[in-house]
This record gives sequence, structure tokens and C-alpha cells, in this order.
Amino acid sequence: NLTAEAEVLLEHKTNDADFLDEAAAKVLAVRKVVGGLEATVAALTEQAAAARITRRGLDQRRAKVEDRLSRLTLRAKDIAVEQVEIKRRCVHLAEPGERQRVESMQEEADQLRKVLHKVARARDVDEQELELTQKAERESSQLLMAADAQRTRLVAEIEALTEAINVHQSHADDEVGSVSKAAVVFDQLIVIPGYETALGAALGDDLSASLDEGAPASWRLVQMEGAPQTMPEGVSLLSDFVDAPEALALRLGQIGLVDDAEEGRRLARKLVHGQRLVSLAGDMWRWDGFSILANASTSATRLRQRSRLMSLQSTLGKINAQLSELTQNHQVVETTLGKVRKMATAARDAESEARAASVSADQELAGAREAFASAVAPVAAARARLPVLTTILDQLNADRIEAETEKSTLDEEIKALPDLSEARTLLEEERASLADQRQKLEEQLRSQEKLFRDQQTRSRRIVAIEEEALLWRHRDEGAESQIESLVLRRAVLERELESLRARPTELKSRRESLLVLCATAEQTRKKAADALAAADVHLDSCDSVLRKANDALADCREGKARIEGKRDQAVALRTVEVQQMEERLGCTPLGALALSELDSPDQMPELSAVERQMERLLRERENMGPVNLRAEEEAGELSMQIDSLEIERTDLSSAISRLRNGIASINREGRQRLLTAFEQVNTHFEALFVRLFGGGRAKLALIGDDDPLEAGLEIMASPPGKRLQALSLLSGGEKALAALALLFAVFLTKPAPICVLDEVDAPLDDPNVERFCSLVDEIASQRRTRFLVITHHRLTMARMDRLFGVTMSEKGVSQLVSVDLHGTGHLKAAE
Repeated sequence: NLTAEAEVLLEHKTNDADFLDEAAAKVLAVRKVVGGLEATVAALTEQAAAARITRRGLDQRRAKVEDRLSRLTLRAKDIAVEQVEIKRRCVHLAEPGERQRVESMQEEADQLRKVLHKVARARDVDEQELELTQKAERESSQLLMAADAQRTRLVAEIEALTEAINVHQSHADDEVGSVSKAAVVFDQLIVIPGYETALGAALGDDLSASLDEGAPASWRLVQMEGAPQTMPEGVSLLSDFVDAPEALALRLGQIGLVDDAEEGRRLARKLVHGQRLVSLAGDMWRWDGFSILANASTSATRLRQRSRLMSLQSTLGKINAQLSELTQNHQVVETTLGKVRKMATAARDAESEARAASVSADQELAGAREAFASAVAPVAAARARLPVLTTILDQLNADRIEAETEKSTLDEEIKALPDLSEARTLLEEERASLADQRQKLEEQLRSQEKLFRDQQTRSRRIVAIEEEALLWRHRDEGAESQIESLVLRRAVLERELESLRARPTELKSRRESLLVLCATAEQTRKKAADALAAADVHLDSCDSVLRKANDALADCREGKARIEGKRDQAVALRTVEVQQMEERLGCTPLGALALSELDSPDQMPELSAVERQMERLLRERENMGPVNLRAEEEAGELSMQIDSLEIERTDLSSAISRLRNGIASINREGRQRLLTAFEQVNTHFEALFVRLFGGGRAKLALIGDDDPLEAGLEIMASPPGKRLQALSLLSGGEKALAALALLFAVFLTKPAPICVLDEVDAPLDDPNVERFCSLVDEIASQRRTRFLVITHHRLTMARMDRLFGVTMSEKGVSQLVSVDLHGTGHLKAAE
């Protein structure tokens, strides 16, 4: 069945191939016809669109020209009426003598302002110098006070330390005796800072002994027989950190130094006869087992006090030298300050006189200017308006002629345009033919697509038939090979079954022999475990007895050492306390009860309460600090400084008042001048705007604030044919003309000798360039202002007196070229 179906499908596929070739040829022919028609229709459409756009543009231009022509006619009539009115109003000019008087007053006011500026600069220099001198005086006073306070603190501390050392020394002298006090060991020692506590713990009261052998307690030089005993490994000798007399060399050579108490206790057992260890904190261990914990040793305190006293005395010498130098510098600064203050006061008075004279002259000048401006302004404005109107009228006539010419040209161009009705008819016919051909092309494409789909369906069916036949052939071959493999597998399994039938009996006999061996090994293991347990019990009992014996021995040794240490410590503490009571109270412990006014020891307060009270009192005494012996003198100096600051405050207040008055006067004068200048510039700006634009109107306005000094400036302009609006809304050329009008208005108000214009005519057309050049010529001739114009415009260059240019005749070499156009014109006239 599959073979027959495949043959039928192949026959149909061959027939469809012929039909597909015939359909493709028809589609190609129709496509060519459609392409030609589409090109024709596109060309006709573009021609019609171009013709419509051309006619619409010409109609719009004609309407604009007619509107412009009507506006120019109305503007010309208005200007003619305005000219008649201005000629009627101009009758006379202001008197020339008034201008000369105003100019002389202006020169006088300028001279006074120069004098004021010079005096003000001198005053600023004097005030700056005064401020610097005052700052130097304050810094010198602060340094002097700081050095004096530091010296006072040092002196007080030195006195306190000296007194404390003297008290300790007097007690030591009482004990040692009056023989050779200058030879006491304590005064001969030099200790590195930080090791005073260790030395005090090592020597204790032995430091109070004398070097004189005739004293009750003394040190003498002894030569040791044999080599000295060495200290334990890692221990430094105290003699390495102390510079002592030779008589103490033997004692210091047998004293070792450790860092802390833990290291001292560890190394104390290694000491030999005559050796001892001390820590930096003040702990002491002796070779015979005696030890002292760290405490505040009187000898260590005295050593620290003496080191501190020597350091303070060295510092005090430096401070005294610095204080003397600062005192001399302060006196020099005070002398300079007095001179500078006198100079600053004189400069302020001179400035006040000059300012008053300048303000008076400026007020008179403002009044004269106002009177002169009120007399001349109407006449000048009217006369300046007439040539502007004439120029505007000429420009309007030229613009009207130009507009009429342009209107005639547009009418001729509109008449010359071809008729579009024939083109529209032809375009409609071509579009209808194109639609018919497109419909025919779509039918041919549909029939071609149907044949193509049928052929694809037959091809897919043929492929499926071939795959299905191949699958049935593979299944037949696989069945035969599987039958052969199953027969072979059955023979192998039968052989394995025969070999495994005798295996259970063999495994059972082997298991019984293994069980017998396991029972024998278990009995042996139990016997060994019992013996091991008995030995462990005996060993534990022996270890326990040994530990108890060692613990008892250690406890006994520690108890003995602790009791001995407490005993020695108690004896030492009692000795120190008895000594302190004798030093501070001057009595024995038995006499202290009577001194405290107590009847019996039971009435004594608790020790902790007494210690807290004593600590509080000591803290309060330390917080009070040393006694300031210069308090009264410092109070007098501070009072003098306060008086000088009050005087300076008064001077500053008066200076601030004068400064505020000066600022108010300057602001008042500035407002008057600003308003006067603003009115003049606005008047000139309105006239020049009309002249440059050929009409329209413009004005300047102060906005943003009622105060002219704080207000902003807004330029409002209305070119011909536009409403009044801000300058930012105008076009580029209009902005340029408005800016030129404002610039020249400022020049007319306050002329300058030189004016530089950098390509200001770049955005202007030729008529506006002509107006700009005429205005520059007029201002240059009337105001004697020299104009330097940078330009690329030919009309501007033609109107200049002299041209300067840069040429490059050869590469890298520039040359300046100048042409005197004014002189060339005279030569032509002469010819």
C-alpha cells in the first residue's frame, strides 16, 4: 500500500512542477506592468504637488506684500503729520552761558572727589595699620599674660616642693644628727626618672644616712673579698639606673630590678646570701624570704619630688628669659600703637572735611544740571527728532516702492503657472489602470501559492512513507537477533545453578569452626581486663595518697610564708606609722590617744570613715592649686585692659556711626545721580531707537524694587508693526539694533574719548548698516569720540575714515596694511 501511494504522489508532483513554472512566468510579466504604472503615477503626483506648493507660496507672498504696502502708506502719513507738528513747536534754544557754568561746576566737583578719594585711601591705610598694630598688641598681651601665669604656677610649685623636701630633710637631720649634713646620701643620688619607687623600696631609710663616718648613721667604702655573687638570669642591676656615691656600690650591686611582682616572686627563690629584688612598683624580696609589698615609700616620694624640683627650676629659668623678652616687645608695641592711633584720628578728621566739601559741591552741581536739563531737553529732543523722521520717511518711501515692485513680479509669476486640470485627469486614469493590474497580480500570486502548498504537502507525505517502511524493516531484523541471545542466556544460567547446589553445606561447616575460635578469644580477653582493672585501682589509690601529701606540704609551706610575711609587713607598717606619727603629730602611739581628746580606745571612729575624710580633704587641697601671689597685680592689669577696651569700643561706635552716615549720604547722592542719568539715557534711547528702526518706540524701566539702587533694568521695545515687549522676545537683528541704541544713548549722556565696536553690524542688513554708519558719523563729529570698528561688512568699511587690515603675503608672515579713505576722498575731489 505504501509503495503504491508513493508512486501516485510522485506522478502528481511532476505535473505540478510544470504548472508552477507557467504561474511564475505570468506573475513576472504582471509585476513589470505594475512597476511601470507605479513609476508613472509617482512622477505625475510629484508634479501636481510641486505645482500646488508653488501657487500657494506665491499667493501667501502676495498677501504679505499687500499688507506691508498698506502699513508703509499709513506710517508715511503719520510721520508727515509728526514733522509738521515738531517744526511748529521748535522756537528757540537754551542760553549757552548756562552750559559753561555747569561744566565749571562739574570740574570743581570732580576735583573735590579726587581729593576725597586720596584722603580716604590715606585713612584706609592708617586704619589698616592701626588694626594690625592693635592685633599685635593683643597678641603680645596674651603671650605676656600666659608666660606670667606659667611662671607663677612654676614658682608656687617649686616653693611647695622645696618646703616638702626641707621638712623631710629636717626630720632626717634630727635622726641622723647635726654632723656633716651636706654629706647625706639622699642629696648625692641621681636617679633616672621612673626608678625612684624601686630605689626607695630597696634602700628605704638608709637613704637618710650620711657619708661621714663620724655620724650616728653613715655609709663607708668597703672592699668585698672575692668575686660578687651574680643575679639570676634576666635580672638587671639597680646600679645601672642610679648614679650614686662609691660607698653605695656594694649595696646597689646586690639589688636586682624586675618589671612586675609576678616575675619577682618567681625569681626570689634563686637569690643567694645578701641579694634582694625590687620591682618598678615598689615590691621588695630578700634572699632570706623576707618581702614587702608595694606601698608609698617616703624615700621614693622624696626622690620624685627632688627630680621634679630640678626639672621645674630648669624650666623656670627659660620662662624668666622669655618673660623679659615679651615685656620689652610689649612696651615697643604699645608705643607704636599710640602713634598709629593719632595718625588714624587725624586721617578720619581730614576725610570728614573733604567729604563734606564734596557732598556740598555735588548738590550744587545736581541743582544746576537739573535746571539746565529742564531748559534744554524739550528743544534738543525736538531737533533730534526731525532728522530721524526725515530718514524714516525716506526709508518708508523706498520700502513702499520695493513692495510695489515685488507685488508686480508675483502677479506675473502667478499668471505664468500652468493649468493643473489636464494633469489631474491623466493622473486619475493612470491610477485606475494601476489598480486593475494590481488586482490581476494578486490573483496570479494566489494561484501560484496554492500550487506551491500542494507540492509541499505531497513531498512531506512521500518522506513520511519512506520513513515508515524503513521502521518496519528494522523491527524484523531486531526480533531474530533477540531470540538467539535468549537461548544462549538460558544455557549459562543452567550451568551456574549446578555449581551453587553444593555451596550451603560448605558454608555451614566453616561457620561452626569460627564460633569455637570466638569463644576461646572472649575468655582470654575477660581475664586480661580483670587484671588491668585491679592495677588501675591500685595506681589511683597511690596517686591519691601522693597528692594529699603534696597538698599538705604545700599548704604548710604557704601558711608559714604567709604568716612570716604578714608578721614582717605588720612590723614594717608599724614602724612606718610610728615614724609618720612622730613626723606629723610629734608624739608616740601611746600619746596619740590623749592628743585626739578621746578617753578610751573604744571611742575611736571607724578607720574607713577617717580614710575617706582624709582623702576628701587632700582632694580639696589639690583642687585649690598653688597660692597665686600675683593675684592683686593681675587684677590691676586686667582692669587697665578693660579700660582700654572700653575706649576702643567707644572709638568703634563713633566710627560705625560716621560710616553709616557716610553710607546714607552716598546712597542718597547715588539715587539722585542714578535717576538723573536714567532719565537722560532713556530720552536719548527713545530718540535713537526710532532713528535706527525707522519708527516704533522703546523705553527703559526700573523693575523689582522701589529703591533705584536695588532695582533691575528692563528694556521695552516696539519695532514698527509689533507690540511693546521685552528685549528678550525680539529677533537677533532687532536685539542688536536695540543694544546699539542703548550704547549710543549712554555715549550721548556721558561721552568717552574712545569706543571699540566689535562686529556689531554682523546681524544687520544693508539698510540698517547704513543707518548705523550715519549715526556713528554724527556722534563722532558732535562728541569728538574716536570709534574703532571691527567689521567684515563692505558698507561699514566704505564709510570709515581709515582702514587697517592684516594680510599674509606668504605662509607664516603677517603684514599690517592701512588705507586712509578720508585722504583718498580729498585727492579725488582735488582731481
